[in-house]
Amino acid sequence: MPGVVRSRLTRGIVEKDLGVEILSRSEMCSATIVRSIEAVKDLVDADDYEWYRKQCGKITGYVFTNLMEPVYWQHPELEPQELKARPSEEQS
Repeated sequence: MPGVVRSRLTRGIVEKDLGVEILSRSEMCSATIVRSIEAVKDLVDADDYEWYRKQCGKITGYVFTNLMEPVYWQHPELEPQELKARPSEEQS
């Protein structure tokens, strides 16, 4: 069944209930990663911390761009209000 879900996701066909599940799990994933940044801060030197922080940023950015944003585009009613006013739209 994972192949079927992937195929539907890559075509942008996401039912609302599946979108809600994707968003929920993606938010949990991102929150866990963000919390880990603070957790490792005192365990590594400054260079390793900065490297780790940047890698976490890449991961959370990927999760948003590739998992969450497609759901928001298809189901705008699921998008949090704070994300609805994007800078590019404000400048128009």
